[in-house]
Amino acid sequence: MDTKKLFNRKSLNYKVELSNGKKVEYVNLDNAATTTPLLNVEEGVIQELQEYGSVHRGAGIKSQISTKKFEDTRETIKKFVNARKEDYAVFVPNTTVGMNQLAYFFANIKGKIMVSDIEHSSSFLPWIFQEGRHQNSFQVSLNDALKNNTNGLNNKIMNLGRKKVITYKTKEDFTFDLASVEKIFSEQDKKGEDEKIKVLVVTGASNVTGYKPPIKELAKIAHNYGALIVVDACQLLQHEKIDMIKQDVDFVVFSGHKMYAPFGSGAIVGNKNILDAFWPYQMGGGNFPYITSKGEVLRYKNVQAHDPGTPNFVGARSLYYSIKELDKIGVDKISTYEHSLVEKAYSELGKIKEVVLYVKRNKRGVMDTSLITFNIKHFPCLLVAEILNDEYGIGTRAGSYCVYEFSRRILNIKSDKEIIKAVKEGKTCLIPGSVRASFSLVNKEDDIERLVRAISEIAKKGVKYYLKKYSHNNITGEYRRKYYGNN
Repeated sequence: MDTKKLFNRKSLNYKVELSNGKKVEYVNLDNAATTTPLLNVEEGVIQELQEYGSVHRGAGIKSQISTKKFEDTRETIKKFVNARKEDYAVFVPNTTVGMNQLAYFFANIKGKIMVSDIEHSSSFLPWIFQEGRHQNSFQVSLNDALKNNTNGLNNKIMNLGRKKVITYKTKEDFTFDLASVEKIFSEQDKKGEDEKIKVLVVTGASNVTGYKPPIKELAKIAHNYGALIVVDACQLLQHEKIDMIKQDVDFVVFSGHKMYAPFGSGAIVGNKNILDAFWPYQMGGGNFPYITSKGEVLRYKNVQAHDPGTPNFVGARSLYYSIKELDKIGVDKISTYEHSLVEKAYSELGKIKEVVLYVKRNKRGVMDTSLITFNIKHFPCLLVAEILNDEYGIGTRAGSYCVYEFSRRILNIKSDKEIIKAVKEGKTCLIPGSVRASFSLVNKEDDIERLVRAISEIAKKGVKYYLKKYSHNNITGEYRRKYYGNN
């Protein structure tokens, strides 16, 4: 696939200066975090700014044009995920805010939330936080707040929330076992309405292994026990289609910046009845038609009630153009192209004896992910990422990717007492992690060759060489003192 025409040439030819002073083309292998904007997104948004007006707030022609385009984008999003006709498409800044918004609504409903241990913290913490806030009745005085004395309020909120969230432990290979998922639903169902599971939250594709859970089968289990299913699709939609009707999904949440659309926009798509059952997540101007002289707030039960303030028109339209381009290319073609890149990287990295890979081919012997997570033996992952950037011009991600249980398990960490102590002291060096190289349409085979060559050279030189060379780095300094003394 020739992807050069899909991106701005300046983005593709972006130069960075290495630590030796040489300038090279930057290789972006951190696409799971944020993707390079598509050219049609850049051009489309710039053109529309010429006729941009306030959405839903003016009688002028520019306001009318912007309002129509804003609402058209909702329909484009719904079509992209094959939502039901009556479903809402609510704009949010990103998946994290979207999950908090959904968690706020569900906190008003009896029951518990179920998440897996491979979920991103943005699909995990919002449910704990919103459930805890809903149950909490304790307040502190203004005086105490000004003195930063919360009297344990924050801990109380999180402790209350944790009691409402059940974490499902995945199998040894970080995949789902449907029988054990159903067993948890059955056990909770027998305990009464307050204990039964009301919503199952599941990733569409893991941001650490690329694994795609069987969404349709999980939805069936949830619905059999009267629960709904929420899919975090921010690592899925740019690589693979989701079909809300065929897979029987109740809610999908995603971010535009992971699917070639910047400007801080994403969406919640799903069941309007849940969203309209309670007051909107945020209240203010624009999402209510009238406040009476007695202070009563009148509302309409429509999707605009979930758009407080002036909406992010540019973010919405960047999503529109991104979706149009992805549909034009064909998501199947995109995944085939990306999987071929990953297959080559996986095969070549597997030949380097010092490299430990944490992804694998599927049961058919095929790489069906768009990312690879790995470590070089004896190297701190943050150091590897730093070397790749400084000495090779390759951008990756290193750390726990907000999925801490994955990192603890791959590194066989039985107790995290020492990690907790270090973090409380402001040291991050002992937080377990790995290196992630994630691929997209912006990448080419040359990028794989540079990555493999770089990893091979780093492994050959060895960790002590780099710990000495990068002694200025506080993180690696802490790592050195723990594992190598002061040598």
